[in-house]
Amino acid sequence: MIPPLKYFRALEIASITKFPENLAQSSVTFTLLVLSCYIGEYTTMQFMKLETDISIYKKATEINSADPEAYNNLGVAYGHQGKLDEAVAAFQSALTITPDHAMVYNNLGNAYAGQGKLDEAITAYQQAIGIDPNYTMAHYNLGIVYGNQGQLDEAITAYQQAIGIDPNYTMAHYNLGILYGKQGELDKAVSTLQKVIKIDPDHIKTYYNLGVLYGNQGQLDKAIFALQKVIEIDPSHGTAHEVLQMLKERF
Repeated sequence: MIPPLKYFRALEIASITKFPENLAQSSVTFTLLVLSCYIGEYTTMQFMKLETDISIYKKATEINSADPEAYNNLGVAYGHQGKLDEAVAAFQSALTITPDHAMVYNNLGNAYAGQGKLDEAITAYQQAIGIDPNYTMAHYNLGIVYGNQGQLDEAITAYQQAIGIDPNYTMAHYNLGILYGKQGELDKAVSTLQKVIKIDPDHIKTYYNLGVLYGNQGQLDKAIFALQKVIEIDPSHGTAHEVLQMLKERF
């Protein structure tokens, strides 16, 4: 189970500040990276800025209680600080003012996901998509939550829809490839991850997973090339060194 605060940060947030989408390191075994996320802790200065942001947005809601954007930004600031109950309340206040605000539904879904309320998160994302069917971010986030619920077919569909809207959505391709691998559809996993490399030639986690997939398929040369590419990009990547050594010993 992903810790709630890190889960919240890992999902895509529509706001004035958007955090990167990073996936956790895998184990050294011949398995694919699981769908989990990690972002580093805040520095003291960043934390202080969040406190300032909250004060500013709270003041904005007091000045104009009919401004949904002020409540949305307040919710985002609360969410980044891990105050998810307050974030949910702020997003709900925004939706009371503007019930057809897709961005706020997306952010509400993120807050629910952070609380571990995955069914509520799914409903919120679906509402965002109902308002804006081309909301790529909501499709992507829906895929993450479905994946964490073990509903892989639904997650795959969500990622495919995100890619249909934005063919260059790197992380949607990446997560889709991982899911294909988890389902044992290795050829689909490989071809999907190769698309990631075309979009982002230095996507280190994709090279690592391609190395694992090729190794599982017995394609030693391709596996070694992919893992060597990982080490070329990040010479300190201990897992790639270990898996590369395992491959050489096994074959």
